[in-house]
Amino acid sequence: MQHTTQKSLSFVLHPAARLATMVLFSRPSQWLYVRGSCHELGHTWHPSCMYSCCEMFMFVFLEALKVYIPLYLLSNITRLRDLRWVLMSLLPNILRSSLFLGANGGGFVGFICLNRHVLGGFYKYTAAFVPAFLASLCTIFIERKNRRRLLLGYMSTMAAEAVYSVLKAKGKINGVPYGEVMIFSLASAVLLHRQCTSKVIPTDTVGSVISGLLRPSLPSPMKLPFSGMAANLLWVGLWGFSCGYLIRFLLSLLTYWRKLVKSTANLKELILKKQSLKFGLFLASFSTWFKLSNWLMKVLAVPQDLRLIISGLIAGLSMVFVRSPVISLYAGWKALEVLYFKAVEKGYAKSWYYGDAVLFSISTAIVFHSLFFDAHHLREAYFKFIDRVTRGRILLMNYEVIDQFGTNASLRPMQLLREHSAKDK
Repeated sequence: MQHTTQKSLSFVLHPAARLATMVLFSRPSQWLYVRGSCHELGHTWHPSCMYSCCEMFMFVFLEALKVYIPLYLLSNITRLRDLRWVLMSLLPNILRSSLFLGANGGGFVGFICLNRHVLGGFYKYTAAFVPAFLASLCTIFIERKNRRRLLLGYMSTMAAEAVYSVLKAKGKINGVPYGEVMIFSLASAVLLHRQCTSKVIPTDTVGSVISGLLRPSLPSPMKLPFSGMAANLLWVGLWGFSCGYLIRFLLSLLTYWRKLVKSTANLKELILKKQSLKFGLFLASFSTWFKLSNWLMKVLAVPQDLRLIISGLIAGLSMVFVRSPVISLYAGWKALEVLYFKAVEKGYAKSWYYGDAVLFSISTAIVFHSLFFDAHHLREAYFKFIDRVTRGRILLMNYEVIDQFGTNASLRPMQLLREHSAKDK
């Protein structure tokens, strides 16, 4: 785990970079050029480029299997009785998704080496961004088309969050009070309008979640309109709270199960955890506020489109209970996606078949650039996930050298290394 010392590498400005700096940039550090082998900066754990690339592929592939096997089994639990479907569809899909992640990880290391051989060294914006972009673009087609949109939604959310965090930390932009609430409110207006006006109920992830929250109703509601609506609101609210609480509780249970094994006294603390209660309130208020405002405006004869938009805006204010940038950004991305496809349908925009692959590659490149140069601004859970799937290899990159680009890239890796050392003791 020893990093190559900084003295073994030389840091100089490339002549072409110096000229470009004089003309275009006021910060020479943006064009800092590192002369050194990819072993000294990248795969420090082994000198061979080919071996490191193949090893990374195998590590990520095996860890991806551990992630995708339970994920696919749980999401398709109702179809597991069909043995033919399991053998012909489920298992190939698990292998395909795992192969994609493995190839992406191995390809990233491979393109770091290829990039160094072509350019003779490393520039700030080609050390991680370009290899991640090329690796993602070459491997995303391994995945199924319908999975690409899910991956794009996740990575674009991560990329937007990373860019926002870095710009905010560097003082380039100021935080907007309750910005995540505003984004989620606007996104909810678009998504709920689509949900209620589509001839076919949307079957994507967001559509399924909204359908699950709004669908429950009493089997025999009261005859009086107001009392019947009140009873249904209570039912929908209880359903939303139960779903939200259980989701958050189960996630906490998976995280803190070791503490429960050591002492059952921690169970009470886990049951009454504020995050679980708040998430329950979030989903309960989202569904009830939408139904109540929609019903009231329907009584007042407000036009359908306007009624659904206003009701969606009101429902989105439920984000105040959790204030989650991740959920807000993901919902915002899905809303933009809905608007884009609506524009394509109306003839205002053109559809591009490979657009999801290119956008996914750009988003992944942004995230990996942040992972190497601004990891302390990236979500800690994601960095730990990358650490897990690479089996610690990500921590062996020479972050002390990367610090020479004017960043504090080594802060989070050093923190995780200390945590690993403490666990080993």
